[in-house]
Amino acid sequence: MINTVREELNVDLSILGVLLTMFDKRTRLSQDVAKKVRATFKDLIFDTIINQRIKLAEGAMQGLPITAYAASSDGAEEYRSLARELLKRESQT
Repeated sequence: MINTVREELNVDLSILGVLLTMFDKRTRLSQDVAKKVRATFKDLIFDTIINQRIKLAEGAMQGLPITAYAASSDGAEEYRSLARELLKRESQT
Protein backbone atom coordinates (compact mmCIF):
# COMPACT_ATOMS: atom_id res chain seq x y z
CA MET A 1 0.00 0.00 0.00
CA ILE A 2 2.75 2.47 0.84
CA ASN A 3 4.34 1.74 -2.52
CA THR A 4 1.09 2.70 -4.26
CA VAL A 5 0.98 5.98 -2.35
CA ARG A 6 4.63 6.63 -3.20
CA GLU A 7 4.08 5.92 -6.88
CA GLU A 8 0.90 7.95 -7.24
CA LEU A 9 1.14 10.76 -4.70
CA ASN A 10 4.44 11.24 -2.92
CA VAL A 11 7.71 9.61 -3.95
CA ASP A 12 9.43 10.88 -0.80
CA LEU A 13 6.92 9.30 1.61
CA SER A 14 8.39 7.37 4.51
CA ILE A 15 6.84 5.87 7.63
CA LEU A 16 8.25 6.85 10.99
CA GLY A 17 6.15 4.30 12.83
CA VAL A 18 2.89 2.48 13.30
CA LEU A 19 0.72 3.22 16.32
CA LEU A 20 -1.73 0.85 17.96
CA THR A 21 -4.78 2.84 19.07
CA MET A 22 -8.16 2.11 20.64
CA PHE A 23 -6.52 -0.97 22.10
CA ASP A 24 -8.49 -2.96 24.66
CA LYS A 25 -6.37 -5.69 26.23
CA ARG A 26 -9.51 -7.40 27.50
CA THR A 27 -10.70 -8.33 24.01
CA ARG A 28 -9.38 -11.08 21.83
CA LEU A 29 -9.94 -8.91 18.77
CA SER A 30 -7.53 -6.22 20.00
CA GLN A 31 -4.95 -8.86 20.89
CA ASP A 32 -5.29 -10.56 17.49
CA VAL A 33 -5.07 -7.27 15.58
CA ALA A 34 -2.00 -6.21 17.58
CA LYS A 35 -0.33 -9.54 16.90
CA LYS A 36 -0.96 -9.27 13.16
CA VAL A 37 0.19 -5.65 13.02
CA ARG A 38 3.38 -6.49 14.94
CA ALA A 39 4.09 -9.43 12.60
CA THR A 40 3.58 -7.23 9.55
CA PHE A 41 5.36 -4.03 10.61
CA LYS A 42 7.89 -5.41 13.13
CA ASP A 43 10.34 -2.65 14.11
CA LEU A 44 8.02 0.14 12.94
CA ILE A 45 5.58 -0.44 15.82
CA PHE A 46 5.77 2.22 18.51
CA ASP A 47 6.27 0.93 22.03
CA THR A 48 3.51 3.27 23.17
CA ILE A 49 -0.03 1.96 22.82
CA ILE A 50 -3.04 4.24 23.04
CA ASN A 51 -5.63 2.27 24.96
CA GLN A 52 -9.36 2.74 24.59
CA ARG A 53 -10.32 5.14 27.38
CA ILE A 54 -13.46 7.03 28.33
CA LYS A 55 -11.56 10.28 28.98
CA LEU A 56 -10.20 10.23 25.41
CA ALA A 57 -13.73 9.88 24.02
CA GLU A 58 -15.09 12.56 26.36
CA GLY A 59 -12.35 15.00 25.38
CA ALA A 60 -13.01 14.38 21.69
CA MET A 61 -16.74 15.02 22.22
CA GLN A 62 -15.85 18.33 23.87
CA GLY A 63 -13.52 19.20 21.00
CA LEU A 64 -10.52 19.28 23.33
CA PRO A 65 -7.18 17.52 23.23
CA ILE A 66 -6.74 15.10 26.10
CA THR A 67 -3.96 17.24 27.55
CA ALA A 68 -6.50 20.03 28.02
CA TYR A 69 -9.53 17.93 28.94
CA ALA A 70 -7.87 15.56 31.43
CA ALA A 71 -4.17 16.38 31.63
CA SER A 72 -3.40 13.91 34.41
CA SER A 73 -5.31 11.00 32.89
CA ASP A 74 -3.75 7.77 31.67
CA GLY A 75 -4.74 8.69 28.10
CA ALA A 76 -2.88 12.01 28.35
CA GLU A 77 0.19 10.20 29.63
CA GLU A 78 0.02 7.73 26.74
CA TYR A 79 0.00 10.63 24.27
CA ARG A 80 2.93 12.29 26.07
CA SER A 81 4.78 8.99 25.85
CA LEU A 82 4.05 8.85 22.13
CA ALA A 83 5.35 12.39 21.69
CA ARG A 84 8.61 11.46 23.43
CA GLU A 85 8.92 8.39 21.25
CA LEU A 86 8.26 10.40 18.08
CA LEU A 87 10.92 12.95 19.01
CA LYS A 88 13.41 10.19 19.72
CA ARG A 89 12.75 8.45 16.40
CA GLU A 90 12.85 11.71 14.47
CA SER A 91 16.25 12.58 15.95
CA GLN A 92 17.59 9.17 14.87
CA THR A 93 16.66 9.67 11.20
